[in-house]
Amino acid sequence: MSIIGCNDSIEYHEGIDTDIMMRAFFANMSVRPSCYQCAFKKRYRNTDFTIWDCFDVDKFSKELDNDKGVTRILAHSDLANIILKESSSQLKVLEINSNKAVEGVKEMFHSVSMNPKREAFFVDLNLLDAEVCFHKYFPVTLRHRLEKQARLWTARLGLYKYIKKNIQSD
Repeated sequence: MSIIGCNDSIEYHEGIDTDIMMRAFFANMSVRPSCYQCAFKKRYRNTDFTIWDCFDVDKFSKELDNDKGVTRILAHSDLANIILKESSSQLKVLEINSNKAVEGVKEMFHSVSMNPKREAFFVDLNLLDAEVCFHKYFPVTLRHRLEKQARLWTARLGLYKYIKKNIQSD
């Protein structure tokens, strides 16, 4: 997560390891109650688009794998296809088989599990200052800071995606 100021100066830059809001979200603590039994977790949806992160972009394209983020877009309607076609001159678009796009994407088909500390978290959130509450449940430890620095340095050296790929394949 980055916030960039007027003169391209970085005003905020934290990742999943040190941004408390992201940590709460990915720990399934701060998601909406409906997310635990989501009615939309299915391949075919009554919408124009389904849009989500493509963390395994290297599976589809080495060229698009730039460690800056790639988005998958699943078009469900003729209107969606028209919009994509008209937008393709402003986007880098790689068309892939829709079944391959959703293959292995558990978020497409399965709801998240409720965090067992969720109820206590929201009780505390009503009693404590938000920052105090988030730091109580998601303290940024020395380990988090070291992991962040290791990721930043390996990314700068061009090694991060190779290390990440080898860790994920184990």
